[in-house]
Amino acid sequence: MSEAVKISDSTIARYNIDGTAFIGQACREAPAADFADLPYEVRVSDAVEWFSSSNGRWSKAHIRRTAAALRQRVELLIAMDYFDQRTGDRLLFALEHQRPSPAQKRAKKGYAKSIKPSDLRRLIAYFKIRDDEFSKWITGYILIASRIGWRPGELFLISRNDQFLRAPAEKHSNGRGLFPICEIDISSYPSKIIRDLDEWIVQTRALVDASCIGRVLSRMNRRIETACKSLGVNPISAYTLRHFAIACMKASGFSPAEIAVIVNHAASRTATERYGKKRSGIRRAKKMLRFDEKRLEQVRDNARPFSPALKLSGPAFG
Repeated sequence: MSEAVKISDSTIARYNIDGTAFIGQACREAPAADFADLPYEVRVSDAVEWFSSSNGRWSKAHIRRTAAALRQRVELLIAMDYFDQRTGDRLLFALEHQRPSPAQKRAKKGYAKSIKPSDLRRLIAYFKIRDDEFSKWITGYILIASRIGWRPGELFLISRNDQFLRAPAEKHSNGRGLFPICEIDISSYPSKIIRDLDEWIVQTRALVDASCIGRVLSRMNRRIETACKSLGVNPISAYTLRHFAIACMKASGFSPAEIAVIVNHAASRTATERYGKKRSGIRRAKKMLRFDEKRLEQVRDNARPFSPALKLSGPAFG
């Protein structure tokens, strides 16, 4: 950010949010970095270095925005005398001239946007009978993701607090997320399922601690793709499960605003127009996905009404 370039207060605020989010990401993903015990200025410095060395991860636009956000944070710390001039200049130089190389665009693999309930059951059975721990973990991921509809990055950071499942929300800083924390009440689930969920969360933490989220997600998607080929099912990705879960919410009678709360959309129209159709989902008991109704007040209600209710039969799987 050149001194000659004036930016608006809203842009400054956005950079502040994006900078905080990226430093948090560096805390979670940077290898062998115990950020919790480091002074804040050291965490910022390490985050800049991690950013500069993380080639092939992000798009050009994301790299440009992140560099601007981190530059604003470094300049603030220089002004507050947390960095000496030499350190500050080194970090600013890195953000301007040593940015990471962008990710190469890959041809889309043509993952299906939806999956038949019968095919999803087959996919679950495929992983369930395998002996390796990663396959068993994928089984849990499919079961959870196809019900609550959170993004993969959110599910990797999920935790349970009494009757609530919570996770840091993705895309909250760009105005597309409803709250910084995704939340759902699972108090209606049986105690055995809660215990299985707790065990899955422990396994997930171990996977994320051993490798970055992106690697775990890629590995899981490759396994799912292989399973789909073996079963003769149209290939899906982890994100397909989000579409399926939202389709099931529509089939179960949730309103657009209620779906927005469950999957943390800021606007009720998003799920209506961009995600799975009601006809591709299955009806489930609404009590299995409870939420704080005060959150409904924050949803931007701009949704078009759903089509007339479809008569669907058949119990939810699992």
